[in-house]
Amino acid sequence: MQEPPLMSKFFPALIAFLAIVAVPIIAAPHAAAQQADPFKQKDLEKAAAAFQARPDLMAASQCITGNGRACTEFGLMHQNGTAPVPKDEAKAVTYFIRACDLRDAAGCRQMGAALQAGRGAPIDLVKARFAYIRACTSDDGPGCAGAGRMLLRGQGGPVQVEDALTLLGHGCNLKTAGACAALGFHFGGQPPSDAAKAASYFGRACDLGERMVCAERDRLASLAVPAHRITAAEVAAASARGALRPELRLEAGCAARNAAACTEMGVMLMNGAPNLAKDESAAATHFRLACDLNHGQGCRALGMALQSGRGGAINLPQAQAAYAKACTANDAQGCGRAGNLYLTGQGVPKDVPQGLTLLTRGCEQRDAMSCNTLGVHYGTVAPQDITKAALSFGKACDLGVATACANRDRITNVAPR
Repeated sequence: MQEPPLMSKFFPALIAFLAIVAVPIIAAPHAAAQQADPFKQKDLEKAAAAFQARPDLMAASQCITGNGRACTEFGLMHQNGTAPVPKDEAKAVTYFIRACDLRDAAGCRQMGAALQAGRGAPIDLVKARFAYIRACTSDDGPGCAGAGRMLLRGQGGPVQVEDALTLLGHGCNLKTAGACAALGFHFGGQPPSDAAKAASYFGRACDLGERMVCAERDRLASLAVPAHRITAAEVAAASARGALRPELRLEAGCAARNAAACTEMGVMLMNGAPNLAKDESAAATHFRLACDLNHGQGCRALGMALQSGRGGAINLPQAQAAYAKACTANDAQGCGRAGNLYLTGQGVPKDVPQGLTLLTRGCEQRDAMSCNTLGVHYGTVAPQDITKAALSFGKACDLGVATACANRDRITNVAPR
């Protein structure tokens, strides 16, 4: 690796100071040369004082002599542009690599983060994965979190679930909130593979300051409690009363884990009913349970609640996840809504090809708004495709969107014959 550059006016002071700090590691034959150094004692003292006032020079000199932690610190100065060091992310990566070669755990973690994000060097997921693992083996909790997530996702190598859980578990035991949260998301998927375990990990992450997962802890903790299994007689009695009180029938069905009943009950709670007070928070809870049970309409309703902030805070990433799950369960409107969020970049990174794929799926399943959105996109966004726009507007028109009929007729008149 190229020796790190230093400012020329401090170079004599650096040489003088290295004569002091290098004494323990320089072999005996160099002693005579050191004694013959032309600097006077007062110059050496002045140089040492200058280094104390310039942590960048101190870190550089210690990095040269093999101090891995100093290399990491000097790399961070370059990465962040800490005065008087100019910001230079490429140089920062070289120092992180040197620090990792010297077995500094924080340096390995910084190397992994830089190479994973392409910050200062081209993205290299293989080396990033290696660096995170090396950091974790030196008890660096955030390094364990980075390594575990890459192994779970198959980034930089094959998916290795068991090894990933071991790394994340070590990071969580080192009190790294991100590692605990990653374990929570792993065990608390849709549906949860182990709600009790997920709630426990989310709880640890919450206690360590990751407040965004506190609500997930509470939700999964409630799922982990064995639900009351109503008897056949209770269901029959509730159904009989349901002739006049449908909310009783639906609540009984939802308690028996009938996903469609949970969704219908949620709709009643969201809008209010003659015998049921409006309760948007309770409605969102019912939609979430329906979605956990893989009910497409329930997932879509949950996404709409999360997108609009009805029954809780607006959460676009979770809304997108709910819509995507609805689409997977063949809910056409869910496909359309998921596609629209990708198309506009709301809650997720903008991904036009993925958005068009989901909208096309929704349109093929006869969702009018999906077809209309496709028509608008193909007819207005460069490069325009008038043929696709006309076909999409035509499908939306056939499905009852009056404005789509007008748009189809308008663009057909100018389309190539």
